[in-house]
Amino acid sequence: MPLWLLAGFVDDADQHSENAFNDTLALAGYQVVITAADGYSTTIDSTAITRNSNYIVANTRDGAHIPDSDDDWPLRLVGPAVNGGQSVAQIVSIDLLGKCARLRSTVA
Repeated sequence: MPLWLLAGFVDDADQHSENAFNDTLALAGYQVVITAADGYSTTIDSTAITRNSNYIVANTRDGAHIPDSDDDWPLRLVGPAVNGGQSVAQIVSIDLLGKCARLRSTVA
């Protein structure tokens, strides 16, 4: 799932319509902090995720669900804009910080 779509679930009161992603907030700029189980995190500016598939939060690899025995489980950040330092496996939280209200989505 594209990271922008996940952010749209929590960036304002509109959580489920086709316009759930708040473009105004994203263009104003906030930070998306993605944290792994071991505490490693990467931060991406909201302007970089706006309605594109450059950053994807994946629960599958090569068409199959990531097994719970895999080092990437349950979710992994991938996509054409993700470089080595931004790669995060075992995602446990995604936080939106900055000009919008502090929002957090924890992977259960």
